[in-house]
Amino acid sequence: SASIVTEAQTRTVTSTWDVSDDLLINADGTNVQTPSGTSVEWSYTVPEKWSAGTGGGDLYLDRSEGINAKACDGILVYQA
Repeated sequence: SASIVTEAQTRTVTSTWDVSDDLLINADGTNVQTPSGTSVEWSYTVPEKWSAGTGGGDLYLDRSEGINAKACDGILVYQA
């Protein structure tokens, strides 16, 4: 029997932060607390099948294999 191999697809979330010793917070791809100044860009990836919460849909809803359940409650990135 033939098997099907599919590479997982991802979506990249990217943001820019000030390079400082200040507390910097990004929640679910949105900067919550960021001072201005010299910046650094950072990013992370999530599975493409996790919804982006656009159009009033649930954020991080895993639509793969008919699961349709939240994969996580949120993603928090910080520098302290």
